[in-house]
Amino acid sequence: MKNSIKTQFRAIPAGKLVSAVFIRRINRFLVECELKGSLIKVFLPNPGRLWELLFAGTSVILSADGHSESRRTDYTLAGINANGTTVMLNTHMANHAVRWLIEQGRIPSLRDYSVIRQEYTVGGSRFDFLLQGKDGKMLLEVKSCTLFGKKIVMFPDAPSERAVKHVRELGHLAGEGTDVGVLFLVQSFEPDYFLPDYHTDPSFADELYKNKDLLKIIPASVSWDAGLALTDKVRELTVPWSVVERESADRGCYMVVLRVEEDQYINIGSMGEIFFREGFYIYVGSARKNLRARMERHKRKRKRLHWHIDYLLHSAQVVTTIPVRTAEDLECELAKKILALSNWSVPGFGCSDCNCPSHLFGMSSNPLNHVQFIDDLIYFRIDRLEKLLSSRS
Repeated sequence: MKNSIKTQFRAIPAGKLVSAVFIRRINRFLVECELKGSLIKVFLPNPGRLWELLFAGTSVILSADGHSESRRTDYTLAGINANGTTVMLNTHMANHAVRWLIEQGRIPSLRDYSVIRQEYTVGGSRFDFLLQGKDGKMLLEVKSCTLFGKKIVMFPDAPSERAVKHVRELGHLAGEGTDVGVLFLVQSFEPDYFLPDYHTDPSFADELYKNKDLLKIIPASVSWDAGLALTDKVRELTVPWSVVERESADRGCYMVVLRVEEDQYINIGSMGEIFFREGFYIYVGSARKNLRARMERHKRKRKRLHWHIDYLLHSAQVVTTIPVRTAEDLECELAKKILALSNWSVPGFGCSDCNCPSHLFGMSSNPLNHVQFIDDLIYFRIDRLEKLLSSRS
């Protein structure tokens, strides 16, 4: 029999939680925060990019774990306060939360299941849970989701070979008759829909779509209070596969974020010598097919110089490339948005086949650290899709 739902799951003991201010990300698993006027290094147990959450000055929740020989920091970044919502960032806690939800019968699709074992190995892979249902056993893999738009959540927010491997192997096991599932623990109660992030990891999106009829896919949305305890709010989200079918092909528009490290004149082919000031630049382009190959081309130094951007990239460093996979022609609309937030632009650059004043825009600091840039990115990648959802109803 399930336990009473009046009990509560708390990710971290309340006495260990402290409030701090996020300053910067040092590397994948280490950040810097300000705590009581001092700068401290904090462990980040989350491999995601977290572009839309980790901004300088954001209020965060730390767990005071103390010093030990096995760790370099005294604190762990456990959660964040984003737009009035508490988001749990510690991926190590996701499985504990899911186990509690299953044992309490809080997830509708899993109400008839109980946990037999956590971390169960099959072949060369280890899955998060082995469950027992009334009709037999089920393997369950858990993924934590923190990439939200207004109504839509996506996973993953960074390419994940591990996630692709798990879905592929679960699909293989399902084809052999094993009951399998993937639970996406959505760390916010605001979204209504779940989609695989075909912008960031098309391989994962393709694998999930290919196996959608074999796997039990469960996007479970939860809510955390300010003390990182689960509230009573739990629901399962809809997966609008028609959006994936329409939008996820290898086409669309993209941005190349690059850096010019010192003031200099650069030869831009037919445009001649142009002065580029030190700073960050955002180039907006598009590809009607082979979008991934186009972006990879921009990263190569050795290539035939053809477009304006080819000449610039001989003297600039690529910071990242950002695709927006879509069936729509959004290049000029995206360029207009970036122009509005940029500090300067290079007239005539990359726009010889349209009426835009430019497709290259300059900023004095990294655009990935600007709230408006990330908000615009979320619009084009996620929130824009709401009109497709409304057309389905």
